[in-house]
Amino acid sequence: MKKRLLIFMSLLMLVFLAGCAGTSNIEETKPEATSEETALNESSAEESEQNAEPLTLTFKVGEAEKSVTVPENPERVVVIGFDLLDVMDSLELKDKIIGVVDPTGPLFPYYLEGYENVESAGNLFAEDLESIAKLKPDLIIAGARTQKAYDGLNEIAPTVYYGIPGFGSDYKEGLHNNIRSIAQIFNKTDEGETLISNLDAKIEEVAEKVSALESAQALFLVVNGKSIGLFSDDPASRYGFVFKEFGFESLASLDEISQEAATHGDSVSFEFISAKNPDFLIVLDRSAATATEDIAASDTLDNELVRSTNAYKNDHIIYLDGSAWYIGTGGVRSTEIMIDNIMKGIE
Repeated sequence: MKKRLLIFMSLLMLVFLAGCAGTSNIEETKPEATSEETALNESSAEESEQNAEPLTLTFKVGEAEKSVTVPENPERVVVIGFDLLDVMDSLELKDKIIGVVDPTGPLFPYYLEGYENVESAGNLFAEDLESIAKLKPDLIIAGARTQKAYDGLNEIAPTVYYGIPGFGSDYKEGLHNNIRSIAQIFNKTDEGETLISNLDAKIEEVAEKVSALESAQALFLVVNGKSIGLFSDDPASRYGFVFKEFGFESLASLDEISQEAATHGDSVSFEFISAKNPDFLIVLDRSAATATEDIAASDTLDNELVRSTNAYKNDHIIYLDGSAWYIGTGGVRSTEIMIDNIMKGIE
């Protein structure tokens, strides 16, 4: 009996000791695991907070400096400006766009597809603030034509304003800045740099081909019905980049035709064109671009004075794509079309 009791007591002691040993192991390891998990959680929280820091952009609207804090990776975006829509489209952000300029109108660029069912935010010359407000956007991306309406737009949603590349500024630099800024808003910086690199390579290619020409003296004309305007290589010129970036030599200075660069070109005569005798005539048909064509630019330029030029004799009159050059200047696809126009014209 005593022997059995002794064995029973020994077994109880073993169970008790085993239980104590197990509890001891858990208490020793648990603090380490908790400390490690806490450190990881704190690190993740810090990274999340850093990534979630709001992006504040500063820019000028006319002479006024503005600062806007944009939401992180906005999902409902109204885009006012074909050049900016072109950048958004090229960054594959179409699914975020809920409003654009007159998507079924005659001026909507043919090279931007799939926006027929997107809500209209107004037309090219007037924003529809009421319609935009009803869309409840997270962000509005606004182009140069919205300058007067900027404050009203910014009351609806944070509004970032972008100027058109060129127009008295460096075209390539302006294009780069717009692409980088929009890419940054949507966490697409790598994709933005790829677009910039591809465009720069194409601009360099056309510049090399122009520099290889025996002579690249040119006049850049805008034809509006029977009226003719000229853009020089002056820094204030709307299309001065044709000479600076693409490498043509301007045969006309701003000083000899006007005191300041006009938005639609400075008026010149057929006699002026004949006297300059350009090797290339680069022609923008404004009437066709604005869907108000009553007479084609080619018909306006079909006269003896123009036919006397080297440009006409050598078939070097380059007619430009009005949608890309006039309506959508400053986009990714529009710039590619502009480059393609020049490349085909000098072949």
